[in-house]
Amino acid sequence: MIFLMKAYKDFKNISTIIVILSSIPNQNSKESKKLQAGVFTHHFIRALHGAADIDNDKKVTIKETFKYSSPRIKKETSNQQTPVI
Repeated sequence: MIFLMKAYKDFKNISTIIVILSSIPNQNSKESKKLQAGVFTHHFIRALHGAADIDNDKKVTIKETFKYSSPRIKKETSNQQTPVI
């Protein structure tokens, strides 16, 4: 609870906060031996490193990140993990 209170104080003057979750409620986030990482983490980091730059403007937006990573996460986990913004 103390962490949440501190986080609230840190962000209360920001007009927009985007919350990105690796899965919906009642789903477990999956690990992959093949990827040697969490499936969400792997694809999200790849997206942020430029793989999601769909329009090649050298910027990766939240929308691009989600459009890139979400279908890959779902495919990799046989639809057992659904990321959420």
